[in-house]
Amino acid sequence: MSAAPGLLDLLVRSSLLLALAWLAAEVVRRAGGSAAMRHMIWLLGLAALLLLPLLALVVPPLPLPILPAPAAAPAAAFASPAAALPAATAATPSPVPADLARLLYLAVATALAGRLAIGRYWLARLWRRSRPADDPHMAALLAGLAGALGIGRPVALRIAVEPAMPMTWGTFRPKILLPAGARTWSEERRRVVLLHELAHVARRDSFSRSAAAMVCALYWFHPATWYAARRLRLEQEHACDDLVLALGTEAHLYARNLLEVAGAFRPAARVAGLAVAMARTSELERRLTAIVRRRPRRRSSARFMAGAGAGALAGTALIAAVVPVAALQHVAALRAAPAAAPAVPAVAAPAPVRPVAPAPAAAATPPTPPVAPVAPQAAVPAADYDAALEQYRRDLEVYEGRLARYRGELAAYHAEVAELRGQGNLANSGNSGNSGNSGNSGNRGQPAAPGRPAVPPVLPTAPTAPTPPTQPTPLDRVKPVSQGP
Repeated sequence: MSAAPGLLDLLVRSSLLLALAWLAAEVVRRAGGSAAMRHMIWLLGLAALLLLPLLALVVPPLPLPILPAPAAAPAAAFASPAAALPAATAATPSPVPADLARLLYLAVATALAGRLAIGRYWLARLWRRSRPADDPHMAALLAGLAGALGIGRPVALRIAVEPAMPMTWGTFRPKILLPAGARTWSEERRRVVLLHELAHVARRDSFSRSAAAMVCALYWFHPATWYAARRLRLEQEHACDDLVLALGTEAHLYARNLLEVAGAFRPAARVAGLAVAMARTSELERRLTAIVRRRPRRRSSARFMAGAGAGALAGTALIAAVVPVAALQHVAALRAAPAAAPAVPAVAAPAPVRPVAPAPAAAATPPTPPVAPVAPQAAVPAADYDAALEQYRRDLEVYEGRLARYRGELAAYHAEVAELRGQGNLANSGNSGNSGNSGNSGNRGQPAAPGRPAVPPVLPTAPTAPTPPTQPTPLDRVKPVSQGP
């Protein structure tokens, strides 16, 4: 697949994922859900974009007949999808535009990733140039607020030497940076600012913001990705505001301090994607409105996060597995599937047969002697009985002549069998040098020779006994007639 169709396919699938995330966030908002719940939905939506290419490699494809039939001949319209493959391959443009598109994508993604690395560098530089917060009262306030939020990790606090917006970053070793004038702040402002920054630490917002920046670097070509990252940051700030207010801070005091801090400081643009600043002028009006408005301010429960995560995983797997196909092609493939001939395994060519000596011939079976004729109990009219009886006697004479010939043939048969037995050519399978076998005077068999198998012998044929005639019986009496041979 060339780069352009690959990016187009990824664009469509990622659009479906982000549309589902937006729909879920709207449903939660209309149902009275909190900002923390909406933030979790947008975070799962961005994480699904990272899982989408990986799941597309492991999940089985699911054909979805939603594409229109191609404009072709009627016979080609019902062809299987595999039959249309050569035509699609022939219509593929030159690989030069695809290579240019791939280079453009990699160049922009690398530039955005480099911007994140530069942001990390500026944060480290800003932290090195700052000074430790040596005020014991401020350190005690920080420890007390961290304990109230359930933060077990040590949180470092420093004071900047230059004007800077209050910000925090770091997931495993969180850091809070306050502006140089923080030493002259009132107790109320110190508490409000530290409580807001610690709320970001408790929610691990630095990690989610860095992950969103990486997703934007990979999906820079998709405008909806930037929109989702912006909504994530906005819901992140709303969730922290709700957490500060839930700990007993009065709404009007919190809104006033937020407004004064946002008017006095401005966050640095080069670290905006990594550090979580307390207030941004572009988002301030919406945040102030949400602070003074009564609304749900609860956190996301474990049950909600588990359900949202399972739904996001299922939706991502489904979108990754769906493969749009032409409707007519899909129906034709389903119709042709039962009629397809089963695969027949290839049969190897038979090996050449080596000549094998014939099996030993069985001894000749003597013929069965004839049975004396027994007159059946046939019924005939009395008037014709004498004529039938006379005919029976003539048939009996003929039978006796045949029986005499049979006895002569039987004697000759026994003599021939005795001759073959005397010659040693009866029931003898031979060996590799002598494959002779039983035979008769016409064909005594031939042993096997190079390039020619053994010739089987012809056994003598036993004579057939004659059939005796049938004696008639009148209707008024039954006279059994027995005649010997």
